[in-house]
Formats: sequence, C-alpha cells, structure tokens
Amino acid sequence: MHKCVIEEFLEEIKVDLIADGTRRDDRSPRLELSDMRRIEDKYSVSYLAPLMGISYRIIKPLCHSLFVIEEGPTDSIKKSDYESEIKDLMRQRGMYPYDFFPKHAQSRVLRYKDRNAF
Repeated sequence: MHKCVIEEFLEEIKVDLIADGTRRDDRSPRLELSDMRRIEDKYSVSYLAPLMGISYRIIKPLCHSLFVIEEGPTDSIKKSDYESEIKDLMRQRGMYPYDFFPKHAQSRVLRYKDRNAF
C-alpha cells in the first residue's frame, strides 16, 4: 500500500524528492531498495530513506534525547497518516480494522527539548 500511495501522489504532484521515514526494523509500510530505485527512475525523483539502515534501538534514545515525544496506542496519537483514514473508511463500511491493522504503539514528535542545542 505504501508504494501505491507514493506512486499515486507522484502521478498527481511533481516533486524533486520523496523523504521516507521508515526504519530498518519497521514491518510496514516498507519498500524494498528495488522499489525505491524504480520509483526514482519512473518519476525522475530522488528517494531519501535515511533511517533504513538504523535500528530502533539507536533511533529511540537519540530521539528522546532531542525531542519531547508523545507515545501511545496508535488510535490515541494525533497524526496525519493514511492508516487512520483507511481505518475510518473501514468502520464506515462495517469492517473491523484490527483484522487488517494489528494494534500497535506509535509516537509523535511534539517539539525540541532544547532548540538552542543546535
């Protein structure tokens, strides 16, 4: 689904760069390197996925040292991702989203801890 969303977006809007925040340990959404290269070639775009080589064990403490982060069940975290919209559409159609999306924790950066540190 992640790949389809990116491709649909690129069909509609011309950009120079796609920045993908998925981490190495993320199960989903996730694109393979071959998918990223194909998207770059097909849409003449640069595909940036800087976290793909970094484990959650490194990213989490680094982020917590720099940012104030809200964490909790995915449905209680305010965010702008297509998972929330898909779940709402499924509910409207009488479907149970957790048959497709397992319950999981999510996080959201609220602000820098110390903006002057940079």
